Amino acid sequence: MVRFSLVALITCLSYGCIQAFMTSYAAERGLTGAASLFFLLYALAALVTRPLTGRLFDLRGENIIFYPALLLTALSLTMMAHASSSWVLLAAGLILGMGFGNFQSAGQAVSLSLVSKSRFAQATTTFFIFFDLGIGLGPYLFGFMIPAAGYDGMYQTLAFVVLGAVLLYYVLHGRRVAAA
Repeated sequence: MVRFSLVALITCLSYGCIQAFMTSYAAERGLTGAASLFFLLYALAALVTRPLTGRLFDLRGENIIFYPALLLTALSLTMMAHASSSWVLLAAGLILGMGFGNFQSAGQAVSLSLVSKSRFAQATTTFFIFFDLGIGLGPYLFGFMIPAAGYDGMYQTLAFVVLGAVLLYYVLHGRRVAAA
């Protein structure tokens, strides 16, 4: 279960940077109006897609959710790295909601599926400790890049980090699920 939670930690590094730097990123690009709607669109996309992904998860297993969720998260980060207009930033928010927004809920469900019912509390706690640790460490670890590479360089690097999480997910969990 801890191994699976490592995927959450790595993935959450990117979301932490989105949260921490959205205001200054948007101000630098002149996208403050769009930035004010970014998390609203994120929440809307997560709210609309979670019932669909929950059903898919139940019918086809977690891999059908995790691979697309991680790839959509990486796509959103790439869009943010290159956003020069409001509509690109808003689309990135929607895509992030479909990706990372579903990663969160599916991740908690997988954490519970890996342990006996008597260990649900520990599984939930462990998952969210790693989740929150990633959100907290992201700005600390990647914020140093901003003066040298700008927000575009940081967000593009984080997109590659999330793509690395796809591989990590496969190695630590996904291949076992596919084989079962």
